[in-house]
Amino acid sequence: MLKFSFRQQVFAGFAVSVLLVLLVGILSYKNINQLESDSDMVDHTQKVIKTSSNLQQLMIDAETGMRGFVATNDKIFLSRYSFSLPGINGDLQDLKGLIADNPIQVSRVDSLNKYVYIQLNIMKDNIDARSAQGLDIMVANHMLLNGKQNMDQIRLIIDRIKETESHLLNTRKANTKAASTGALDIIVGGSIVFLAIIIILFIYIQGTFEQQKKIEKEIKVANIELERVLDENQEKNWLLTGTASLNEKMQGQQSEMELANNILTE
Repeated sequence: MLKFSFRQQVFAGFAVSVLLVLLVGILSYKNINQLESDSDMVDHTQKVIKTSSNLQQLMIDAETGMRGFVATNDKIFLSRYSFSLPGINGDLQDLKGLIADNPIQVSRVDSLNKYVYIQLNIMKDNIDARSAQGLDIMVANHMLLNGKQNMDQIRLIIDRIKETESHLLNTRKANTKAASTGALDIIVGGSIVFLAIIIILFIYIQGTFEQQKKIEKEIKVANIELERVLDENQEKNWLLTGTASLNEKMQGQQSEMELANNILTE
């Protein structure tokens, strides 16, 4: 089994932390990008619904203005009709651009475009007929009913467009919520892991330092004991060496004076 030094273990801990930082950063970046993309799609879908609703309201306003003029022959009602026309054209162009990536919606907007321009022509014909022929002839020829079925088709297509976009909106809101939750989970989970690693490293490093201090203290005590033993050994060696030398001086035939002098000198 491999054994790592203290330095290697600490380095490994920091290396793992760096890798986790990178991993959490990458995952968070992906989730945030997905969140932004889903949010843009939600805004896009809401814009389609709003534009469709606005187009329908402008068509109603134009028809209301036309009917008001036909009923009263007062051109003040035509201001509402005239005001609605640029908005209708603008909303149709906006819708074409907004749903260009959805073939089903493209087909519906193409149909809507056809019915809208038919309805606008009917309104213009009614306005011209009111000025040229009068209300009685228009009523007798049921001219005001000409655009009813066409307007019903416009409402039906717009309802289908909004229904599809509402379904997409719910899906995209769910994706946005999931991406937001995922990003939050990654950030919180990564923070917890980082904190755990930091605490573990701190405890490990602190414990290693305390162990080193303990070992250093034990070494100091051992050194002091060793010095004491060495001093005792030196004293014993001095006594043994001195005794041996004294015995040598006392050996042999010596007079009392010589023996005394040799002992004292030694």
